[in-house]
Amino acid sequence: MTAANVIILAEIFISVIGILFGLRYVVRGSSVSLRTLSILLVLFCGTLVTALIYSHSLVNAASRENVVEKKISTLSEAVRLNPTASLYTSRAEALAAAGEADKALRDVARAIAIAPGNAEANRLREKLSVPQPRYTITDLGTLGGDRSLAYGINSLGHITGFSELPGNPSAGFHAFLYDGQMHDLGALNDSPHNAPRSMSSGAKINDSDQVVGNTYGDGGGATAFVWDAANGMRSLGFPNTYGVAINNKGQILVQASTIVPEQPVPAFLFHPATGREVIPPLASQDGCFPNVSAVNDSGVVVGYCERSKRLPSVLQAFVWDSTHGTQVLDSPGSIQSIARSMNSKGRISGEIGVKLGVGRAVTWDTSSGLQMLPLVTDRLERTLNTGAYSINDQGYIVGMGSVLIDSRGVIQNGVLWIGSVGYLLDNLIPPSSGWHLIEATAINNAGQIAGYGEVEGKTHAFRLDPVSIQ
Repeated sequence: MTAANVIILAEIFISVIGILFGLRYVVRGSSVSLRTLSILLVLFCGTLVTALIYSHSLVNAASRENVVEKKISTLSEAVRLNPTASLYTSRAEALAAAGEADKALRDVARAIAIAPGNAEANRLREKLSVPQPRYTITDLGTLGGDRSLAYGINSLGHITGFSELPGNPSAGFHAFLYDGQMHDLGALNDSPHNAPRSMSSGAKINDSDQVVGNTYGDGGGATAFVWDAANGMRSLGFPNTYGVAINNKGQILVQASTIVPEQPVPAFLFHPATGREVIPPLASQDGCFPNVSAVNDSGVVVGYCERSKRLPSVLQAFVWDSTHGTQVLDSPGSIQSIARSMNSKGRISGEIGVKLGVGRAVTWDTSSGLQMLPLVTDRLERTLNTGAYSINDQGYIVGMGSVLIDSRGVIQNGVLWIGSVGYLLDNLIPPSSGWHLIEATAINNAGQIAGYGEVEGKTHAFRLDPVSIQ
């Protein structure tokens, strides 16, 4: 039972005593004036009990709501009828969960004005008083085409991804490295087989400015590559593979690009000096093949496995290291789970399917297991389905939130989590920038964020640099 329920029930109890006390004097009163006052007391307390019972029902209804905006609406009605400190605090908690920190603080102030000693309201005020982060935005531009997307960022703020090349229709797309200007990393597929398109894409970049990704060779299939300033782009020598990630030790995470029926998709960790180490499927999951997402500097890999025999496919998050092998990341109460990123402290970010069509961003760690990240709403106060794509060593997390808009399709939004608050990234950049941020794909330890969004009708890669962040 919530604190708001306890206080409302106590008020009902006191009001009922008032009614009984008034009825006693209505029956036994010795004068007309005393009986009149007793009747007024009964009517007043009866009206109060009715309002309190209705408020109690609204609070209970709100606690059962899964959609945060409906919960806020229900609590707002309860506050209108019975503006108590506990109800203001409950609504503030719901607003905070929705990412409406400013509105939540106003409700906390009202609660404290009514009851200065309200411990819950004071704790919430302390949590919400952290200044909202702010960012400047840099348009990374393109390699001459209309579109660019960013996927990885290193500690220097250098970024990789891909950009369309000039031409109509597009002549293709190339991986890039951005270090203040966008550099074309080329491709390994400039052959008659692929003409006129030339294709490569950067996935991740380490602190030595080594970039991994995939290109397309003479056979037309994807091939994992590594690029550095000294040697340019080089194939890893494994046909039909994607370069997924690279850590600061130069270990490269590789995923096969083709699926052989009834056989696990090979995924492996590769280093030129030591060769490759295969990441096996989960032993407990029959027919489950691994899809890898990220590797940290300790060589720990996260990802998810997929059972192809089932429709719809069942996704199960996992973590792998060379000592313990492939292990399930427990996700109680979910129908599927995906691990996307891992920081140096072992905290993992990703998402789970709560039910069909409802996804929540989450983290896993050894101390607290699975933790759901706060809900995020868009500017129309619609609750977003969220995924957590990247986590830094401070525990700041970025990703994407989406909402289905009937026949108009899905609207996507870049999101950020710091501590117990989730933010819509569009709200953290200058309003005059003209940007809508679609997805935040990576964050470094300085709090710089890479991703892509829409500006002047085109999709461009961006970098966000923190102006103020706690």
